[in-house]
Amino acid sequence: MAHTEVKIDLAEEDGHTASAAVQAESQRSTYVFTTGGVGPTHDDMTFEGVAKAFQIPLERHPTLVSLINQYDSTGPI
Repeated sequence: MAHTEVKIDLAEEDGHTASAAVQAESQRSTYVFTTGGVGPTHDDMTFEGVAKAFQIPLERHPTLVSLINQYDSTGPI
């Protein structure tokens, strides 16, 4: 199976940069993976940027919220 690897570095912490990069790559590729940046910081914009790139709403998945709340001692998210 042939594949092409593409590296995209996103230094800025804003949803527009992530959105533009994901949207451009999705036009050229069958699959787009994001790594790093989808981290635990409260100000991360990667999720918002990916949702914007595909023009879909960002929403919390109830099962995942429940699982996170079971292991997070700081309180519900």
